[in-house]
This record gives sequence, C-alpha cells and structure tokens, in this order.
Amino acid sequence: MNLSPTAIKAIESILSKGDRAEVIPTKEGAKVVRITRSPVMSGGAKTPPSTPNPNPNYVPPGCKKIK
Repeated sequence: MNLSPTAIKAIESILSKGDRAEVIPTKEGAKVVRITRSPVMSGGAKTPPSTPNPNPNYVPPGCKKIK
C-alpha cells in the first residue's frame, strides 16, 4: 500500500497533536482516522458511588420477593 503525500501530511498532523492515527486500506486508497482518548473518571479505576434504592420493597419484573 502506497500512501499519498496528503495522507502522510494528515498522519503527521494527527501525531503532532498527540493523538493516534489509524490507516485503513480501501479500494480508493488509504483512509486516515484520528483516534483520541479522554479520561472518563479521574483518580484511577474507582467505581462511582451507587445510589441507594429509594423504594426498599421494589422487586424487579420477573423476580420473586424473598421473605
């Protein structure tokens, strides 16, 4: 697969901004895709605090209530 000068410039531009570049071969030529990552939560892999059920007597559909 040969990359056109336009594709090479696009890849260099993406990489210079700190993002990842993915090159996908197609029949028309190379398709360049920018891949960015952004943190969803700060502070590691902590789980968000769960909210208590406002109705303690709630039974989901299809489940039986345990006495």
